[in-house]
Amino acid sequence: MDKRKREGTKIEEREFSYLDELIESIEERIKKEEREIYTERTLKEAYNPKNVGELNNPDGAARITGPCGDTVQIHLQLEGDRIIDSKFITDGCGALTACGSVVTEMVRGKTIEEAFMVEDKDILSTLGGLPEENVHCALLAANTLRAALENYKNRNENEKRNKEKGGGDMKLCIPTLGNGGLDDLVSEHFGRAPTFTVVDMANSGVKVVENTGEHFGGVGNTPELVAGAGAEIMLCSGLGPRAISMFEQLGIEVYVGASGTVQDAINAFQAGELLEASDANACKEHRH
Repeated sequence: MDKRKREGTKIEEREFSYLDELIESIEERIKKEEREIYTERTLKEAYNPKNVGELNNPDGAARITGPCGDTVQIHLQLEGDRIIDSKFITDGCGALTACGSVVTEMVRGKTIEEAFMVEDKDILSTLGGLPEENVHCALLAANTLRAALENYKNRNENEKRNKEKGGGDMKLCIPTLGNGGLDDLVSEHFGRAPTFTVVDMANSGVKVVENTGEHFGGVGNTPELVAGAGAEIMLCSGLGPRAISMFEQLGIEVYVGASGTVQDAINAFQAGELLEASDANACKEHRH
């Protein structure tokens, strides 16, 4: 190697060395500023969070976006009535990451009732507090946990209710977009659905009924059309309070939250993932 090449190599090495020193200096300054704001426990959880990720087929799940625009998702796995695994993901700041790490660790080994008692103040206490502008992170993490627990309870209660009804002897009705049977897509608006797919769970029979109700340009109300098709349970995306009341008067139970195909909706119902329709989850923009 000639002299000029050796000198060029030394210059490059000096430049890289200076750049490394500059980066190290900036990182140290940032860490120093963070230590002045956050507790050591918060920084530890933020830089090395526990339980990050998702669970396959979680028993309870929730995803909430807070007023700040940050989102937290929590998955729970249970064995009996006790939480044996918990995961979280977030697109939020380090403080929110720390809260997610702490809350998912706190509930491991707890029963559902014990986990419901975990509050934002417990997260703050574990972290040793947060700056005022980050206190909402603990509340968002606690609220997401509570929603995941509620999701588990709803699934569990619906599954028990379905088993008590005998499961396989019901006629289910799903508002659909066409004549595709079990592969047809669920209509998001039951009143204006072109068709209704009625599935007899006793013999796997599938019948498609055209919508001739007043909301689809015909006459008569849709709940009576569904009742006339012999349906005992309606599975739909959402429903207004008036329609829910009409179905109740006809003795037809309604579950909301259905999506995807007809088969997807049935699977979700059987797994207890759909919610029984009520005033609390009625579509307020659709009063009928």
